[in-house]
Amino acid sequence: MKHFAWKTFFLFCALQSFVFGGEAPTIRFFIEERSDGRLLHLVRELIPRKLLNETLANGRFEPCENVSKPTIVVTKEVVECSARFSAPRLQIAVSGPDRVRLRLAHDSEVTQYDASLGDVKLLQLIFADFRTSSGIHNRSRRSFFVSEHAKEDTRKVAQTEDNTYFALVIGVALVTLIGIVEVLAVVATCSSGRKLERKLADMKKERQDVAERTSRSSERLQRLRGGVSATHLPETENYVGNSYVLRKRQPMKFDQQIPVTPYEFKKAMDQLTKYIVDYLENTTKYPVTTDISPDSLWTKMDKTAPEQATRFEKVMGTVEKFYVPAMTHWQHPRFHAHFVAGCSFPDILAEMLASSLAVVGFTWDSCPALTELEILMVNWVGRALGLPDSFLYTGNNTRDSVGGGSIQPGSTDAVFTALMAARYRKIEQRVPNEKDTEGRRNVFKKLVAYASCEANSSIEKAARLGMVRLKLISCDDKFSLSVKALEEQIKADESEGLIPFFVQSTAGSISMAAFDNLGEIGVVAEKHDMWLHVNGTYGLAAMICPEFRSRAELIGLEKAHSIDMSAHKLFMHSSAHTFLWTRDKKVIQKAFAIDATYLKGAHEDTINLRDWGIPLSRRFLSLKTWFVFRLYGIKNIQAFVRRTIELAGAFRTQLEKDSRIQLIGEHVLGIVCFQLKGETHGKSNELTRDLAAFVNKSRQLAVSSAKVERTTHKDVEDSFNILKSLIDQFVRNL
Repeated sequence: MKHFAWKTFFLFCALQSFVFGGEAPTIRFFIEERSDGRLLHLVRELIPRKLLNETLANGRFEPCENVSKPTIVVTKEVVECSARFSAPRLQIAVSGPDRVRLRLAHDSEVTQYDASLGDVKLLQLIFADFRTSSGIHNRSRRSFFVSEHAKEDTRKVAQTEDNTYFALVIGVALVTLIGIVEVLAVVATCSSGRKLERKLADMKKERQDVAERTSRSSERLQRLRGGVSATHLPETENYVGNSYVLRKRQPMKFDQQIPVTPYEFKKAMDQLTKYIVDYLENTTKYPVTTDISPDSLWTKMDKTAPEQATRFEKVMGTVEKFYVPAMTHWQHPRFHAHFVAGCSFPDILAEMLASSLAVVGFTWDSCPALTELEILMVNWVGRALGLPDSFLYTGNNTRDSVGGGSIQPGSTDAVFTALMAARYRKIEQRVPNEKDTEGRRNVFKKLVAYASCEANSSIEKAARLGMVRLKLISCDDKFSLSVKALEEQIKADESEGLIPFFVQSTAGSISMAAFDNLGEIGVVAEKHDMWLHVNGTYGLAAMICPEFRSRAELIGLEKAHSIDMSAHKLFMHSSAHTFLWTRDKKVIQKAFAIDATYLKGAHEDTINLRDWGIPLSRRFLSLKTWFVFRLYGIKNIQAFVRRTIELAGAFRTQLEKDSRIQLIGEHVLGIVCFQLKGETHGKSNELTRDLAAFVNKSRQLAVSSAKVERTTHKDVEDSFNILKSLIDQFVRNL
């Protein structure tokens, strides 16, 4: 009995030590004169009131002073301290109306947060992170230092006692007392030692059950007396102020089973966001192109995936050390080698959200929001470009609409979809009977398609995959498809028994941004009953500006059967993202319709996006367009397009001043084409190819087209000066 009495005594002492705390690391607290009084309330709310009230003392403190104890500093504004702190330092200041900036520094690592004063959950997480990194558990004593001016205000704010805390202490004392009485009662009434042990075992199990239930409930409380990492709390949204967890916890260790917790994900996102902003705002610190040779990364990287999880910091270290130096930086203001690679913060936000939602759309039922938003974006963008209503969804029932469209993974997919629809249409016209496979095969073997020799290479790939002939037609002196040559080729093919079924008109060619004469090509297509597709992957985006819709080459757009336009060229979308419109959507849907049982949903009478091309599954791409249009608006997108064209004109003006350069073609959109003058045309081409290789090898510039969102007139002038200097070097070496 004496043994059990001593055990009870030690249990009471241990519990008392846990509740009232012992020696532990201290936190210094400093409030700068004239700092915002709301910050005092913030610290007062997130640090136990009783401790703050008891430990006020006079003292002076420099915001960047390096001390050996964890410190909280409330200042008028955030001070950027370059010193390495040997102990965690949390600096707090007001950054704007109802906004607070917190800067957590420890050693060489600095994490900065910008939050609303009303964002209680985030502030709790930050303070919990600070207390955990300070190594403070249980209720440790803290020493605080405030200026003389702030002392009186602090005393007034701290007058109210923490009733919850005292109630908790009293409750624990009562539970302990009841336990002692119960043990004494058991000792008095149990005559057998074995019976006593069974009774004590039952009591222990009951206490464990109560402790477990209390623990589960405690995880919903708001603050931890000992400063525990908030990553332990599964339901932070249910935190309640002035409630404390009695149970001691250790900081969360790196878990190999679940290595990325929600809190660690948020912390990693904060770091990644800072990295992205810094990269996009400071791309000039990198060479435009890389000097690595093929397979150089392959030889340095591990050939197998890691068995164990890796920390985010180490992963990003690999990215910075190996991958960024091996990149061609498309967002660099000296990058002029290809079409503009659109990139914008709204697009990045939408990309992150789409990946987080992780939905897959192939039927309406698989994700109604994905289907409905894509239909809406097809109309939004179509109307922004001024497309005829015949290419848009009309009526309340989109399934019954004659026209419509979808979002394709890229321009090649859009062209291939249009080509396959045209092939299906022509075979159906010639041999309506599906069972007449021989007749259909004979029609199929005779099909022939046409496009400009300056057309995007996507038409060649599409024709190869569709297994149809493709005839590339020569261009006129404006680098546009020669309508005369087209008619001659069609007549020649028909005389040989071939069947013309498809012709593509280019609106903004890859090399010259040239426009084919759509009106004249439309007349030819109508005459020979051919499907007319307008490949406007680059040029049609400019139609968002009304002044570009009046181009003579675009007159007759209503005669087309299908149109495509890539949003990742001029609409600031970072990844391949092409819109496809048609005024006869049933042809496309029938050409790609698949009726597998497992694909059918409860609403088969609606639009199913699986019937709009090769892919069955599709990502939530429409979110990207929705974000860009919502966060920028049509006016700002128009301004971006106009500025891109203006900067191209400025670059062209600079090139005209150099007598060694011959400009090619007209100023169209954001493309500027030129070549070095030579004694002959062949010599000029040779010199220009060599010059391009010389320029790109310099890593100072990448030629020959495109502008990016952050490009300015100064960037254009700098690019020209670099190009002029490189031409001088190139000519001297001839």
